[in-house]
This record gives sequence, C-alpha cells and structure tokens, in this order.
Amino acid sequence: MINNFKLSLVVYKGLSTNRKPITLIASIGGNKATSSVLELTLVPTPILENWHELTKDAKQQGPIYVQAMREHIDSVCPGSCRYVQEGKGCYVQHNVRNAGQVARIIRDCVPSTLDGLSLDDLARVASTARMLGIQKVRSMVAGDASMIPANKWQQIESTILKHYPADKWLGYTHNHSATHLQRTHVASCDNEAQAHKAMLNGWNVFEVVQVGDAIANAATLCPKSKEFLNKHQRPFTCNGCPVACNGSNQKKHRVVISHGNGDASRKAAQARRGLKVLNKRGQVRGLYAVQGS
Repeated sequence: MINNFKLSLVVYKGLSTNRKPITLIASIGGNKATSSVLELTLVPTPILENWHELTKDAKQQGPIYVQAMREHIDSVCPGSCRYVQEGKGCYVQHNVRNAGQVARIIRDCVPSTLDGLSLDDLARVASTARMLGIQKVRSMVAGDASMIPANKWQQIESTILKHYPADKWLGYTHNHSATHLQRTHVASCDNEAQAHKAMLNGWNVFEVVQVGDAIANAATLCPKSKEFLNKHQRPFTCNGCPVACNGSNQKKHRVVISHGNGDASRKAAQARRGLKVLNKRGQVRGLYAVQGS
C-alpha cells in the first residue's frame, strides 16, 4: 500500500440483480499479489452496517466475515459460481486468511448514508489513485460485478474508464451471461470445456486447472503463478503482468494451477515426484519445483 494511504468509500448502495441489499466499496489498497491497486469490493449491506457489532471484542476479523457470508453470499456472488453451489472452496469467501483483506476494507470504510449511486465519490477515489501513481483497477476483491444491475454497473465502469482504460483492469466474473462486463473482465472458468464455450461467446478467460492436469495447448500460464516463476525465474505481480486479466488483452486463454485449500500439499507431492506443468502436447509450461532444488 502506498505510504499506508487509506481511502475507502461507499459508492453504490442498492439491490443486487436478485433483489438483495448490497454495497459497493471503492478503496485504495492491495496485497502481495496485486501490489497497490484501486480496488472494488462488493459486500452484503447487512454485514457492512452491522460490522462494528459483529466484530466487537474479536481479535481476528477474517473469520467473522467468513461466518457472516454463509447467510449472504448469494447477494454478492452469482449462482453460476461452483463455490456458491458447493458452499466451500472460494479463496476469499471461505478462506479466513484471505478474508482478512475484505475485513480491513469494511473496517476502514467511511460511514455513509448513501442510498443509490455516487459517481462523484467514485471519481474522487479513482482520481486520487491516479495521483498516487496506482496503475491498476481490481474488480473485485470480493463479490462479482455481475450482481450489480447492468445499468448501474455501466455508469460505474464508465466513470472508472475515464481514469483507467480497459487494459489497466484486473477483472473476473463467474457469470458468463453478463456480457456487458466483457470490456473489462475475463470469464473465470473451472475447466477447459467451460473456457472454450466462454471464448466462443466473446470472452477472454481465466481457467483454473487442477493440480497435475495438462493445460490447453493454446493457453498461457499465469505469469504471477509460482509454477511460472519456478520455470522462468522471473517474478511478476498482477500489476506488471504482460497478460493482465481483462477484456482488452488479446491473449484470450489464461490458466492458473488451482491454489485453494489442500492444493499446496498436492503441488508438493508433484514436486517430490519431479513432475511438471505440461500442455496436451507434452510441452513444459511450468514447474512444480525449481529444477535441482
């Protein structure tokens, strides 16, 4: 984060596409993977409004967020997401460690009586981020932009695009029917068949490949991934990635090896056996461990 600068504002408060109360927060922050970014976070309004009471006397707020989301996840994440369907596995909504970032955003959010959409406040956050030299927009830290009504999202997106063109976004959606997001988002996919279907429908995609599986021949392994680093010895963050996850990049098919609960041990097993990340032609695209280590 740039000089510990904090700016976290409510920019939309209303109903989701399935008529549940939601709030969009725009803030300046980031994490180790993204470095400093202009970040958008979609949270259930009841959690935001009751946060002080929910976290009273709590030493860690990430577990509080995960517990509260069990009741409200369908307001901010689409039913097409398998993690919503299965009720587990999401790297944010079900992971107490990663949820700590969302908890901090909620904690730092400036109290608001807003009802509706404030493009002025959104422009303020975006222009401040630009002034601080921040290069990327992350959509979303938590939640999915497809849960915001399309007419509201288009105003939000247009406001941010005045400061950050589409190639400066990091955006993902599990709702492949939300084609109004294609300019700034990729379709998050769970397998190759889903990825190819999404590409046929005009999406750039980001596919999660299970540990040990081969990746598609035409796919690009995420340059930020540990497996890419092990092979090329060139570290990237999302900020400096040459195949950034947005709608404008021409490298349509990106993949990352699954990094959810339990995957670290699976990768370690692959590394012990000397196995590599291959495409379906048998070409090496990444390494589970640095060779010789």
